[in-house]
Amino acid sequence: MSSMLNSEFTEFYRRWKEKAEGYRDENLKDVFDKFFTLYVLYNRLYAEVTFQMAKDNLINLTDRNNFPDKKAAKIIRFNS
Repeated sequence: MSSMLNSEFTEFYRRWKEKAEGYRDENLKDVFDKFFTLYVLYNRLYAEVTFQMAKDNLINLTDRNNFPDKKAAKIIRFNS
């Protein structure tokens, strides 16, 4: 991708990852809360990558009624 994830997203990721790591997995409530926290984090990352891919013209978001799951899930690019 042409640019790195922005600082706002990086801070969001750090906070939610820290929150997930705080659950102790000692009971069902904690396990569910950790799962839900990581799910929120996954969804945000998925959205960030999808919009970055659209910005880089790797996918087209003109059809606003259908999120590009297949295209976004199949294209993975890492730049160092």
